[in-house]
Amino acid sequence: MLYRPLLALSLVGTLCVAGCQKQAEIQPEPPRPVKTAAVTASAETRAIVLSGSVKARVESALGFRVAGKIIDRKVDIGQRIAQGEVLARLDTVDLNLSLRTRQCRC
Repeated sequence: MLYRPLLALSLVGTLCVAGCQKQAEIQPEPPRPVKTAAVTASAETRAIVLSGSVKARVESALGFRVAGKIIDRKVDIGQRIAQGEVLARLDTVDLNLSLRTRQCRC
């Protein structure tokens, strides 16, 4: 039982002696050089140029004697038709404008 107080006293003494020693001063690291840049908006924009072709999804081999837009299609692909049957109706606006232009030239 005598050794317990002696052990405690020696432990306290060791800690006191260790705490009294001068600690080496820690030198802070010198500042490192850093590159900086200011961010600004660029006036230039990157232009992307692509090539390609545009094709109709459905092409028709039919031709008309007059210009105009198809406003009504009466038959479907693969459907049988008789001679003289109406296949499509054209918008008459372009035809009427063309007619007026020809009448005014005379």
